[in-house]
Amino acid sequence: MNSQQLLYANIIIGILFVAYFLFGRGKQRQPTQLNIKANEDFKKSLVKTGQIEAATHKKSFQQTKLVQVLDPEIETQSIVQLKDYKARNLSIYFVYNGHEWESHEVLGVPQGAPLPTVTDAYQKLIKNSDPSTFEFFESAYQSILKRWRDRL
Repeated sequence: MNSQQLLYANIIIGILFVAYFLFGRGKQRQPTQLNIKANEDFKKSLVKTGQIEAATHKKSFQQTKLVQVLDPEIETQSIVQLKDYKARNLSIYFVYNGHEWESHEVLGVPQGAPLPTVTDAYQKLIKNSDPSTFEFFESAYQSILKRWRDRL
């Protein structure tokens, strides 16, 4: 193979490379979006309009509805109780170095975890982490403690 053939081969490979990036890759994928209302949509699919059997019973913290549900596989009707609880925001945020952080996520515990669990997680992080991060973990722990004190 002489130098002229090598040049033509490189030009052809370059053209194929550019053509692949212009035409062959297709469209970019859209990022995945979470369907937060999926549970509500499922409840709505179970309940058909006009099938509520009884009036709502109000209690101090929940609402119960008796609902008539059609089961598509059995083709019979059944009555199901759906409970609607008031939503509680369990997130506790704090600001560190100009950024907002969620305290439970930083300490690695679930939201609404009891105080002894949070304390154990905080102590494990302090023992196993770099001393430069102590202040960060301390801020997260103190924000949870402040929320607990405010509740009492």
